[in-house]
Amino acid sequence: MSNSPAIATNDTSFDHYGLTEGEVIGLTVASSAISSIGTVSNLLLTLAVLSTKQLRESFTAVLLISLSVCDALICSVYVPMYIWDIHHAASTTFENARGVMGFCLFLASLNGELIVFLERFIYIRFPYHYTNWMCKKYIAAATFCTQWFIAVALTLPLAFTRTPWYSIFYVAVLMAAIVSLHLYIYCFARQESQKIARQYPAGSQRQRMPLLSKSATTVAMAVLATVSCWAPIVILPAIVPPSSPSFKRSVKIAASFTSLSAAVHPFIFCWKLQYFRNALVNCLRKLVNALRSASHLTFR
Repeated sequence: MSNSPAIATNDTSFDHYGLTEGEVIGLTVASSAISSIGTVSNLLLTLAVLSTKQLRESFTAVLLISLSVCDALICSVYVPMYIWDIHHAASTTFENARGVMGFCLFLASLNGELIVFLERFIYIRFPYHYTNWMCKKYIAAATFCTQWFIAVALTLPLAFTRTPWYSIFYVAVLMAAIVSLHLYIYCFARQESQKIARQYPAGSQRQRMPLLSKSATTVAMAVLATVSCWAPIVILPAIVPPSSPSFKRSVKIAASFTSLSAAVHPFIFCWKLQYFRNALVNCLRKLVNALRSASHLTFR
């Protein structure tokens, strides 16, 4: 594979932001997989929750629907625009629209993830107050509005500046808050598990401890995925100076990792949380039966 900068077929002046031919192909394949898998998985998770009455009444499920819809938009709209951008010389209007929309969607996704972790924190730390505090319709509406209001408010300054450095600070603060919540949840769950082990016989521990450990493990996996995917874009300015000629190339490579977080969330939540996994299985079963019935009627 050639290591020389890739040259566009229709416009020899466009050097694909300094990306090599192999990098363009690799980013295209990876981003296409992220787009297709992330879109389908997030939409299936949303459909599974909406089609299950028990989950529709769950506050956690409502928060995950908001997060999944946002992640589905990232995978279905932003990622294809990113693929087009690295293959063709994007116009100023296209580049500005992609940047503003992507910035808003990614912030909304991070806000939604932080809200989910806050909900898990309250559930584990204040289990006796959880029902009174969280299980109210206006709370769900308020968290949804807060998630998007902050994202839109922080996106508006893009109309006045091409380089919103405040965004890096905000994302770094979100990362610190998410990691801090995870550490607290892990330590608290560990203390509670040890307390249960001392107070109850071994036979009943299996019934009481899994709930805490599953919640802590789910949060841990989501935190690890988020930090891993966002670390490249957050630390990039400290490694490659913005004035460097290779900064744009580095940004295009690092930006591909941020989209990955939107595609892995459904797998984490469905794999570790049984009620979401069961709802997804039932949803897929209904879809398969519906397709079989439609094909049977078609060929009759």
